[in-house]
Amino acid sequence: MNAESASEQLPFHLQGNFAPVQEERTAVDLEVQGSIPPELRGLYLRNGPNPRSGVSPHWFFGDGMVHGVALADGEAKWYRNRWVRTRPYLEEEGSAILIQPDGTVPSPRRTPTSLATAVGSWPWWRARFPPS
Repeated sequence: MNAESASEQLPFHLQGNFAPVQEERTAVDLEVQGSIPPELRGLYLRNGPNPRSGVSPHWFFGDGMVHGVALADGEAKWYRNRWVRTRPYLEEEGSAILIQPDGTVPSPRRTPTSLATAVGSWPWWRARFPPS
């Protein structure tokens, strides 16, 4: 089987723009094509499944990853993406279990995540199972 036919057999959610991102990155002073209104200021955050293994039977399954872009003064100041440190993620890394702000521990399964924020603080995440 050649690479082209192998690619054709992959589900759409594992190819092209939908393909899992394999590493955490930080980029600053992003190039903008067109323009960003200077009045637009804040963070654009997107979270979703992103299987670290690069394989997933369904596009809703996989480790969570949060992507963020900071906008200010007509510029894209930075882009960052980070894995959601769920229990399975931390166990694979050999790290301690992360305790949530409410004192709970993440679900033991890879699950969809959600973001919440309080005024003046970085968003925190919550894993839920079953997904709602």
